[in-house]
Amino acid sequence: MAADFNAFDASPVPMWVYEPGSLRILAANAAAAAAYGYDREAMRSLTLLDLRPESEHERLLAHLRRPRGARDEGFWLHCHRDGSHMHVQVQVADIDYDGRPARLVVARDVSEAERAQARVHLMAQAMSDAAYDWDMATGRVWFSDSF
Repeated sequence: MAADFNAFDASPVPMWVYEPGSLRILAANAAAAAAYGYDREAMRSLTLLDLRPESEHERLLAHLRRPRGARDEGFWLHCHRDGSHMHVQVQVADIDYDGRPARLVVARDVSEAERAQARVHLMAQAMSDAAYDWDMATGRVWFSDSF
C-alpha cells in the first residue's frame, strides 16, 4: 500500500472527528459530507448538535456526560442538511488528532433497514398465517402474534 494512502479520506463509510469539549467537528471524510448533504469544509463549521434534531440535543448531552470507555456505540436520529431525518448506528473511539484528544465517529445510516423491518412486522400483523423475522446481526428471532 502506498505510504500516502489515507483510509479516513478513502473510506466509503461516513466518518468525522470531533473535539470533545466544544463538540466541534474537526475533520470529515467525503462520505460523511455526502451523507449529510454538506461539503467537507461546511462539515468543519458544524458541531455534533447541528447533526441532530433539536429534540435529541438533551439526550446527546446527557449521553456525553456519562462515564465512558475508549469506545462507544449506539443508535441516534441525525439530520440531513435539507432537514430530513435518518437513523444511524454510531461507533465512537477516542483518538489523538494533531496532538490533542478527539473522538472518531463512524456513522452508518440504518434508516432503510429499519423501514424494511417495519414493513415485515406490518405484513406479519396483517396476515393470519404465522411469520417470523430473524435478525442475523443480533441473532434475535421475532414471531408474529399468530405464531
